[in-house]
Amino acid sequence: MIDVDQYDRIRHLHAVEGMSQRAIARTLGISRNTVKKYVEGEVIPGNRKPQMRSKPVTGPFRDKVADILEQDKQEWRKQRHTAQRIYDNLRKEGYQGSYSSVRDMVRELKSHTEAYILWNSIPEKPPKWIGAQLM
Repeated sequence: MIDVDQYDRIRHLHAVEGMSQRAIARTLGISRNTVKKYVEGEVIPGNRKPQMRSKPVTGPFRDKVADILEQDKQEWRKQRHTAQRIYDNLRKEGYQGSYSSVRDMVRELKSHTEAYILWNSIPEKPPKWIGAQLM
């Protein structure tokens, strides 16, 4: 991986000065393949896409956990499943992974909830006691 200054220099040497990719590689002391990659604009240094890692242990159980959490939305707060209870149920069904994997999956699935702000609930003017404290 090269830095942004060297990227700009490669682009400048090719576009403005008209140097060949081979000459740029020789001048800067880097691979021709690297020069080709940056001349074509295929990659920008510093821009990396996060790689999605597969989850072979929790993958088969993800839909089941999502269903449990969806059903829990109808329950009272105290009656909902905790990550520990979900983990215990999955162990009975043959889950071989760790508790922290289940906890992370539950956190991820729960974070996809939507929040709404009721703008009608904001008062138009502050209460009198707020002004009295400021004086």
